Amino acid sequence: EKRIQDMIYALSRMLRINLSKGAEEIPVRDELEHVKCYMDIQKVRNENLFDYEINCEEDAKEVQIIKLILQPLAENAIKHGFRDLREGGRIRIDVRRESDMLSICMSNNGELINREIMSYINGLVEKPVMEIADLFSQKQGGYGIGNVIKRLRLKYGEIVKFYFEVKDGQTICHIEIPLERRKKEDEKKEEKEDV
Repeated sequence: EKRIQDMIYALSRMLRINLSKGAEEIPVRDELEHVKCYMDIQKVRNENLFDYEINCEEDAKEVQIIKLILQPLAENAIKHGFRDLREGGRIRIDVRRESDMLSICMSNNGELINREIMSYINGLVEKPVMEIADLFSQKQGGYGIGNVIKRLRLKYGEIVKFYFEVKDGQTICHIEIPLERRKKEDEKKEEKEDV
């Protein structure tokens, strides 16, 4: 009964954040809450399969980012990285501000990402935005990551970074969002609202 209550609570939190009163962007703290709820549901469904850890610097929590970019990454880690595990999986998310960038790293200790797939995904961020969706629509799987990359590029332009690496027995996904561009966009919005 307690597990069912926990799942219902996590699902209701996820749905609330999904809706976000129609907002395209939410604070980092809400994006982290969303992925936390998703992982809590998956922990109930896959008992003992994995644990997670989320670390976010205080000054990064209120930064506005497009929503729903972390859940597909967590889903991939669980579905692909942990597919041959029965227990002992670990997901770690670290968020911090680094000068003019917001840095997000998600790592997992499951099966390492295939080198060819990693190279393919890492090259996507340089492709024209409309080409990204087409590339994934022709393949089975990968749509979630393709969608994340496409949305990041549409919002933040070519300055955004998205790539995977394998290091110390971990698959690590890096996302770097330019804060300076965000600041300029916010200032433009404020100017429009003042007029």
